[in-house]
Amino acid sequence: MYAPTASSCSPALAILLLWYMVRDREKTANIAGVFFCYVLGVFIAASPFMLRNYLAAGEIALTTSQSGSHLYVGNNLEYRGPVPFTSTSPFERGIHFTIEASRRTGKKLTAREASDFWTQEVIKAAKADPATF
Repeated sequence: MYAPTASSCSPALAILLLWYMVRDREKTANIAGVFFCYVLGVFIAASPFMLRNYLAAGEIALTTSQSGSHLYVGNNLEYRGPVPFTSTSPFERGIHFTIEASRRTGKKLTAREASDFWTQEVIKAAKADPATF
């Protein structure tokens, strides 16, 4: 099962924060100040990971390049165990997911593009069978 991370919960928390402040009729300046501090705090907390991802992959990313494949493994309705085209080794799994995504699209993908591909596969499966998903 997919466990929510700070990066996936941050938008929901920001919306809740804004909703409660508007509901309580806070001044616009107060709402803007709190929202700015919230966004700044999220950025400060995420910046070490974003810097590490930039140094490792050459692109700015809030999450790892394998987030899509992890989402796919945890939410795939087709396979109830390891997916057949990957190794069970976590050190090799990422490259296998990139290779398989490249095979399915017919072009060589980067790790980030492969992650996006697997995220889209999970979204397609959820749309195709929302009750089961």
